[in-house]
Amino acid sequence: MTGPQPRRVLFVTGHLAAGPLRDLLDRMERDFDYAVAELPITVAAFLSVEWIVPRLSYEGDVDLILVPGWCQGDLADLEARTGARVERGPKDLLDIPRWFGVEGQAVDLSAYECQILAEIADAPLWPMEQLLAQAEYYRQSGADVLDLGWLAGGDFPHIVEVLQELKARGFRVSLDTFHREDVLRANRAGFDYLLSVNGSNLEIAREVNCRRVVVIPDFGQGLESLERNVERLE
Repeated sequence: MTGPQPRRVLFVTGHLAAGPLRDLLDRMERDFDYAVAELPITVAAFLSVEWIVPRLSYEGDVDLILVPGWCQGDLADLEARTGARVERGPKDLLDIPRWFGVEGQAVDLSAYECQILAEIADAPLWPMEQLLAQAEYYRQSGADVLDLGWLAGGDFPHIVEVLQELKARGFRVSLDTFHREDVLRANRAGFDYLLSVNGSNLEIAREVNCRRVVVIPDFGQGLESLERNVERLE
């Protein structure tokens, strides 16, 4: 914070962060009142001053309007619109207490419910020893699944050998490619995830033993094509 200590702060955010933000502010030791302006956007990091200005409304007086740290644009435009001081806050809401000079609670990051994929990009170019060493580094760093990325328009002639080495070492592996012939060859060695499947290659999902495929929209199309692709696979 660069200015004087405010008495009432308006926090600008989106749908996903609004609940966690209110919970954090309620628990936080603070000497100011607050209000949360939840704007009609899912991810607060996508907010911009230009987008906020015509949509922001609130009741009562505020001394400070705090927008997310990722917010782009000239804050002076928002100050002219509201008459209040405007600042960018931290990029992570968990850092808000520290931003106000309050020591935040330590966050335990040891437990999580998602699966972490770590990609080896351009995997066909990696010598086997280096690829295996990188895979082990990712595993030791917390990755649950090793993702093998292809070259654009290229093939992976030794994919079976790579998969055999990785599976022998206990790795769960995903293939990140639309290369049909490589996927069918890889099916002989076995893999755990296929990235990605859309209307151009849906049938491959029925030809491989892997039951976990990532379905995406068709190229240049929207969510309707995603829904259609999911329905065709069900």
